Amino acid sequence: MRGKYRGAALGILLCAALFTACAEEPRQLLEEIRSECGAQDWEGALELARQLMRDYPRTDEAETASALAADCRARLNRSAAEQALAELNEAAEQGDWRRANALIRRVCDLAPDTGLAEQAAKWIGQMETIRAQEECAMLSAALQEAELAGDWTKVLSTARTLLERYPDAEAAEQAQRYLELAEAKIEAREFQRAREILEVQSITCTGAGSYDVRVFLNFTNQSEKEIETLYCDIEFYNSLGNVVPGDPGGELVTSCKTTGPYAKGEGQSGSDWYWGGFTNLEIRGVGLKKISIVYMDGSSLTLTENQLRYVQQNELF
Repeated sequence: MRGKYRGAALGILLCAALFTACAEEPRQLLEEIRSECGAQDWEGALELARQLMRDYPRTDEAETASALAADCRARLNRSAAEQALAELNEAAEQGDWRRANALIRRVCDLAPDTGLAEQAAKWIGQMETIRAQEECAMLSAALQEAELAGDWTKVLSTARTLLERYPDAEAAEQAQRYLELAEAKIEAREFQRAREILEVQSITCTGAGSYDVRVFLNFTNQSEKEIETLYCDIEFYNSLGNVVPGDPGGELVTSCKTTGPYAKGEGQSGSDWYWGGFTNLEIRGVGLKKISIVYMDGSSLTLTENQLRYVQQNELF
């Protein structure tokens, strides 16, 4: 019996020794973590803290290690943020705004709600100001290049971009002048192109107030291509200038056509040819709403709103 009790006692002593050893290991790790923190080796301390929390979870030492790990991460983030802020200042001084913008985000991510983040954020306004100045200069240079090249469409679009983005910039006044010049040049070009298609000398009506209103369209083909058919949408006006149908109860827009062929320089003029038989007694005037042309070669076109206006003008003011 004595041997039996002696064996049991030895087992108890062994278990106690093992328990003591197991309890000692996390305490030793915790001391090592504190030692690393004292030496400001935050990465080493963080790695040991992770080991302790992994190997000895749900212990008092693990809870303490978790708090120390959070402090280590904060210190590492602050150190990285300080380095990023130094790089940010350097990038901003060099005008490398793309890199500066990335570094601003990095500082704010690493150390939010700190003085470091505030210092980084101060560059945002200055960066936007400088970037705006640079873009204004680029747009102004592009305006001058487009003007020299005679590319008035590009002048117009560039001037509009500058005015929309930077209306209060010094360059905006010059951009406005470019805008007005480009609009005038483009309109003159479109006027000339329209007059190379067709010229409408007049559209009139006779017999107002009767049951036989007649419409006279005098035009000349200015294109090198022969016109096969000219299609026109016309609208009538009463004494107040309101649109009225050609016949009571009819459509407000009346479609008419004249068939050629009409070579360049040919068309209709005088009073021998007309569209007639309109019976609305309210009619006092007539105007063109649309013109479409079919040429003898099978091609066709419809005048734009501006072209319709231009073909009826004698000159562009």
